[in-house]
Amino acid sequence: MINEANLSEEELELQHKKRDWIYIQKNAMLKAEKLGVKQGITQGIEKGLKQSIEQGIEQGVEQTTLNIVRNAHQIGLPLSTIEEISGLPEKQITGLLKADADKQK
Repeated sequence: MINEANLSEEELELQHKKRDWIYIQKNAMLKAEKLGVKQGITQGIEKGLKQSIEQGIEQGVEQTTLNIVRNAHQIGLPLSTIEEISGLPEKQITGLLKADADKQK
């Protein structure tokens, strides 16, 4: 710390301006840091929500497709017809039906 008693009025004024400038700079940096953290959190939340929604939609579509395949199979539709209505290849349909049957055991 500087002994202000030994400074001239001009030196004292310069010292106070320097101190004020440092204070302003530190506050600006702290505000910028807080803003950056806040923006980062906001972006993270938005990205997480978007991914969650996309995953939910994807899982819903998969579940709906499985239900279509399961119901079509239960009423005895041929695999070729199930392929047409589900848009899935026969190998995937048989895999889904096998996995579904294994779950129910």
